[in-house]
Amino acid sequence: MTISKQDGTGDLPPWIMGAPTWAKVAMGFAAGAAACQLVHAIRSGRARFTVAQEPRHEQRERAKAITFTEVGGHEDLKRQIEKRIITPFREPQLFERFKKRAGGGILMYGPPGCGKTLIARATAGQCRAQFFNIAISDVLDKWLGQSEQKLATIFAVARAAAPAVVFFDELDGLAATQHRESTHSGIVSQFLTEMDGFSKNNRGLLVLGATNVPWAIDPAFRRPGRFDRVLFVPPPDRPARAEILRIQLAGRPTAGDLGLESIAERTEGYSGADLELLVEQAVDAAIDASLMSRSDVPVRAEHLKAALSQTKPTTLPWFTMAREHAHLWNEGGQYSDLLRYLEATEAQNSAARRTA
Repeated sequence: MTISKQDGTGDLPPWIMGAPTWAKVAMGFAAGAAACQLVHAIRSGRARFTVAQEPRHEQRERAKAITFTEVGGHEDLKRQIEKRIITPFREPQLFERFKKRAGGGILMYGPPGCGKTLIARATAGQCRAQFFNIAISDVLDKWLGQSEQKLATIFAVARAAAPAVVFFDELDGLAATQHRESTHSGIVSQFLTEMDGFSKNNRGLLVLGATNVPWAIDPAFRRPGRFDRVLFVPPPDRPARAEILRIQLAGRPTAGDLGLESIAERTEGYSGADLELLVEQAVDAAIDASLMSRSDVPVRAEHLKAALSQTKPTTLPWFTMAREHAHLWNEGGQYSDLLRYLEATEAQNSAARRTA
């Protein structure tokens, strides 16, 4: 039996094996220095490895276009968007003659789960524009300088596809005031440069942002030409709630009168996500009944009523927080829509208590 020595030197070229010790040491130092330089170049952004794959925001861009006909309710909000955003975007020459600009930035705010992303997609569909849905993960990068480069690339791709709508969800993750003093300061500066379009033409480019905490946005983003137009996206109204319930139940086995109008009446303050949860709980109850009876039990009105008793609106904590900030930061009337909504809701609740 022959035993061979496995020391890892058998794969080395003969000229290295035969080199003197001092040469081997010098080559080791040189290889280590080269590796350090490569790591430094990658971390500083001068060199990087990439995988040839389609960016996620470009994948989402080709999602099926929708219009306002697919957005239930929110009629007042849709009229505002049509007047303040879509018409100037469709008729830029007319507005230019009156020295009114089209495009720019619009900030949507409101409680979570109320359809800001859906409204942004529908706005792009109404404008007949390409839609780019940008998440924070599409921009932020652990390597120095890469986040700024990604942001510049997103705007460059959108400009090339104009007319285009770029939607930044959870904008406060990129544009919050606190980022001025953090490692995100370069992203803030790059974002403002792209919004201003000093070196690029932003014609035909509409930038939408969504946030749950508009008071946390850096004031520099609220200057004219940036996110200077603000839209409050409230929870769905009663017609919208009824439509959401119908959409969520479409294609599922149901039986009898489900009483959706009555459910919609009793779900004041529910977000779209809350209504989706309500339907899911009703469906779970129907599935449990089907398993027990060994036959299909469709969703009935009693399932929805039972689910309603188990759910609560998740928007209430947000409105409690928003009320304080709206009164404190309502300079220029930027939160007037929110304050009017709160006053109307309080008046409606007071009237309901008096009649109860």
